[in-house]
Amino acid sequence: MIDFKHFLIPDSMILSIFVSGGVASYMGLTEHSFWVSMISSIISMITMYLIGKAYSRYRGYEVLGFGDVKLIGAFVMWLGPMGAPLVFVYSVLGMTMLFMGNVFERDEDIPKNAIPYGPILIIGFFVAMLCSSQLNLGVYMP
Repeated sequence: MIDFKHFLIPDSMILSIFVSGGVASYMGLTEHSFWVSMISSIISMITMYLIGKAYSRYRGYEVLGFGDVKLIGAFVMWLGPMGAPLVFVYSVLGMTMLFMGNVFERDEDIPKNAIPYGPILIIGFFVAMLCSSQLNLGVYMP
């Protein structure tokens, strides 16, 4: 959980999630096509980037790193167009719990008000994957 301490998400991890989601949609392991996944991923990354920039301008400091934006895009490759809002909602719920606990350790140069959003997004993604059959997201889970 490197993001908890250093606030970094390795590009290799994001790329592997992105590519495996693309392969899964291309091979028909999801109900949405490769192109639907790709377009949804791009739209969700642009949306998250713009939301992050707008909120950063409002707060006066960076609130959303580009690793988080890329991670959302990778998750949408798996979950399709309906997955992005769901991962976002679950991650906001997780962030609320993290705010209540605030029990993670961080590097000295990381501001006290910074929140590691990557691990929270990962939890939101796994919850969305587990609930995908009940929510008809189109991901085939055994």
